[in-house]
Amino acid sequence: MVNKCCMLNATYTPKTNQILNVSPIHGATVAVYNSTTLVCEAEGNPQPRFSWLQKMGGDGIEWQQRGNTAILLIQNVTYQYQGQYVCEASNVINGHTYKATSAEISLDVTGKVAHPIITILLA
Repeated sequence: MVNKCCMLNATYTPKTNQILNVSPIHGATVAVYNSTTLVCEAEGNPQPRFSWLQKMGGDGIEWQQRGNTAILLIQNVTYQYQGQYVCEASNVINGHTYKATSAEISLDVTGKVAHPIITILLA
């Protein structure tokens, strides 16, 4: 008797087109020049690719990519990082791209920015 085994590889979009978890869920407040981490979780087959996007000001809504992994580590935070962020998880199945986008989370920055001291020497 010969046993034959086969492997089933089921492909599926990022789980029900939803991000499973984003943290910190209520956003974060971080002091200027410190670090913070945003984390995104999603499932899919093939494994989803991640993007972290920050909403930028201006006439229209523009998004700037800040990271391309599930974990966005921002070191030496400055006020340019303050704002709204979303995580996007995407994968491609049979040539079609499927995306899931998280709800917006806020990153607030607090504290004073240190200004360099300029010394002028008069001769």
